[in-house]
Amino acid sequence: MKPPPFLVGAALVFWGWQTGFLALGALMAVVLESANVLKIRWELSNEDFRRIWVFCALLFVAALVYAFSSHQGPADLWLGLLRNPGAYAQRNAGATAARTVLAWIRWLPMIFFLFVAAQTFSSREGVPMAILSLILSRRWKRAVKSGQPPPADTSVNVSYLYFGLCLFAASIHSADNQNFFWGLSALLAWGLWPQRSRRFGLATWVVALGAVIGLGYLGQSGLGRWQHYLESFNPPWLSRLTRDRSGATQSKTALGRIGRLKLSSSIVLRLEPKEGSPPPPLLREASYRSYKMQVWQAGSKVNTAAVNLACYLEGGQALLPLPSGCGRLENLPAYVLQKNRTGAVLAEGPGLVMFDAHYGPGATLDALPTREEDCRVPPNEAPALDQVLGELHLTGDSTEHALRTLRSFFQREFSYRT
Repeated sequence: MKPPPFLVGAALVFWGWQTGFLALGALMAVVLESANVLKIRWELSNEDFRRIWVFCALLFVAALVYAFSSHQGPADLWLGLLRNPGAYAQRNAGATAARTVLAWIRWLPMIFFLFVAAQTFSSREGVPMAILSLILSRRWKRAVKSGQPPPADTSVNVSYLYFGLCLFAASIHSADNQNFFWGLSALLAWGLWPQRSRRFGLATWVVALGAVIGLGYLGQSGLGRWQHYLESFNPPWLSRLTRDRSGATQSKTALGRIGRLKLSSSIVLRLEPKEGSPPPPLLREASYRSYKMQVWQAGSKVNTAAVNLACYLEGGQALLPLPSGCGRLENLPAYVLQKNRTGAVLAEGPGLVMFDAHYGPGATLDALPTREEDCRVPPNEAPALDQVLGELHLTGDSTEHALRTLRSFFQREFSYRT
């Protein structure tokens, strides 16, 4: 099937507009659509098409390698994930992979442009199927080697495939508006118009197309609202599935009427006081300073530098020589690690230990939070907080009276379960 004139060119301009390659998309559209005016055609053989296809395939692989390297792929994967396979490195590797794939998809119209241009300016109406299909290509080569007549040389017009590829690449955009949806609908209607069934009238076709576009619009709007609903919806089972118990820098929480969380009688922790010592009132895993989107975070990074240390533990026990401001140790093969209030760290382990010490200036993770971090209110929580403050009339009250009012409010309006 051959698309109507200027359809592929319009798709290229639309792709360039959505992905930030408008000038390049317009230039590529002019080159392809000039075939409707110019009568220049070339006699391209199957071998010519095969060479152009192999060149585009090499560009396909080279673009993936370039996208991976230009988005810090080697650093995040080889130097980060493989050397330190922690949650932070996994998150960086996942973000790098996503950026690589998105950039790669945006470049697809440029990668296969030469192949489509070769078909457009050739004397044929399509591209030989033996070029695109490995099975047909092997059958054709086997027939030539055995002296038998080759299979029928069928061809396919790849213009509609390239049209769909442009629309798919245009979907990778950062604009948060409805321009992509309406542009996509217009181009699809333009492309489907020559292929409409003649058994039905024009009014029937227009009504059916309008219904499809309307349902598509409602569907994509519903998906957006469903996403916002899921972001605010946090049932107990979802909280248990997404909670990261080992995060020292952040922790997901589940606040609200979520029912009982203690659904199992299994023991997850056992505490036994020794030598008559009183049990501690609380046990702490980590400290966090700021709250945003149901995630508590430790705040700004303090361990901005890192060094690798190697030292001996005489007798299997020794104090570790740590840089000033050290807040985290990694890859330390110690059996027992102790720290006193003055910052001295005693390690028990093998004779030789090698580890990474992360350190930096400023306050440590357990220091008191700054007023800016402690009093920062997430933008999505500000309306609810202003409403509660207005209902409780806390403005101008003393600190003691405000605390009593808040305590009474939480005891009256909320229920707490374990």
